[in-house]
Amino acid sequence: MEIRRSYRYALRPTGTQQRALVAQLDAHRVLYNSALDHRRTAYRMAGVSITYYDQARELGAIRVGNPQQKACNHSSQQHTLRRLDRSFQAFFRRIKAGQEPGFPRFRGRNRFRTLTFTHGDGATFTETRTSPLRHPFAATVKIQGVGAVPLVYHRRLGEREGGQMADPVRIGTVEIIRTGDHWEAVFSCTLTVPTPKDAYPTLPATGIDVGLEHYASLADGEQVPNPRFLRKSMGEVKRLQRKLDRARKDRAAEKRAAKKRETAVVTARVAGKPIPPTPPVEVWVSTRGKKRPKRTAERRARLLSRAVARRHEKIGNQRAFFQWHLARSLISRFGLIAVEMLKRRNMARRPKKKLDEAKTKDAGQPVYAPNGAAAKSGLNKSIYDAAGGLFVQRLSSKAEEAGCLIVGVRAAGTSQECPRCARKTPKTLDERWHTCPCGCSLPRDVAAAQVIRARGLTSVAVSAA
Repeated sequence: MEIRRSYRYALRPTGTQQRALVAQLDAHRVLYNSALDHRRTAYRMAGVSITYYDQARELGAIRVGNPQQKACNHSSQQHTLRRLDRSFQAFFRRIKAGQEPGFPRFRGRNRFRTLTFTHGDGATFTETRTSPLRHPFAATVKIQGVGAVPLVYHRRLGEREGGQMADPVRIGTVEIIRTGDHWEAVFSCTLTVPTPKDAYPTLPATGIDVGLEHYASLADGEQVPNPRFLRKSMGEVKRLQRKLDRARKDRAAEKRAAKKRETAVVTARVAGKPIPPTPPVEVWVSTRGKKRPKRTAERRARLLSRAVARRHEKIGNQRAFFQWHLARSLISRFGLIAVEMLKRRNMARRPKKKLDEAKTKDAGQPVYAPNGAAAKSGLNKSIYDAAGGLFVQRLSSKAEEAGCLIVGVRAAGTSQECPRCARKTPKTLDERWHTCPCGCSLPRDVAAAQVIRARGLTSVAVSAA
């Protein structure tokens, strides 16, 4: 049995290697933006649709005339063009589906962070085996134009649950990603592993209701508390964001002052007047009496921007750690797990505007009534903080290798149905307890999990028949 897995490692490049990686990122970003402009211009001026193959054939001529592009790996540049092509394919797919299309956009320096290589062509992984595991030089990835970059080899490539090793391990692509102020390498691998035995019906079945009050409610009555990583860190995030906003305002003021001084200098030189004196450098004095030049607003904004990015990255890492461990725990206990097929994007959609017809008629112009958008924004933040869709993806990934069966069921009415007698019991969102005339009384989320389990078992029985 073959499965696809990605392994992520932190890189430890030197200063020279970091500058080389940044230069390659910038060259690929220029190629991406130029290819996007080529497609837009050709269609606007002549109605011609440019494909990936058209642009890939011109790549050789571009490399000959541009030293910056010639220094990059050729197949890596093809990956960049394929990335643009996938953006256009997704754009046309959304148009056909009647969704908001979102035309591909030009990428700035902060929005292009990934280099993709074919393993063995531009990037090669090497395991030294001479250094202990987790040592920075236990493994390296050699990148064309950069050199051998050591990585923190915290887990062997191809290692599975329980320390088992897949054999063989085929590395497909290598992605070099700039995350905040550090670099990471992601290896996309194809693993050959033994085919697992079906865990169901050896292990019991359950249903999971992923919510906000409790992160996950199981059909057996267990409820997993919601960690709310983003909510708990909002105080620090807001504090850093306020500092960053002030630094950006000071940076804009510094630029205006510098431009004003340049104008004054040019005017004085033209008029033959004395040049205005340079303003003194502000000095910062520490509590120990040490002096140093005060940081400019430009530098403060850059440092604070990195601090905000690091804080959000930590929140994401906490959420990923929690979800992976919860998924592992569920897979080891159950052979069949039923989950709701929810459209998370629709759940977080902003409420529609409500037109106040009486006030609109009096005012002679559109007047809108309160639609609860402020409260909905807080609910949306909690929905994104829980990341239920990402948890289901990770649960499915774990289940594939363990032989556990993941069944998606229809989500409509799971919280409005009695798990014992299947009677409709309408409830508002603030009613958190399920009570039915048949005598069934239990928490609302647990009742929904039992309904989800029943639907999952029915779906499996119908498929088997």
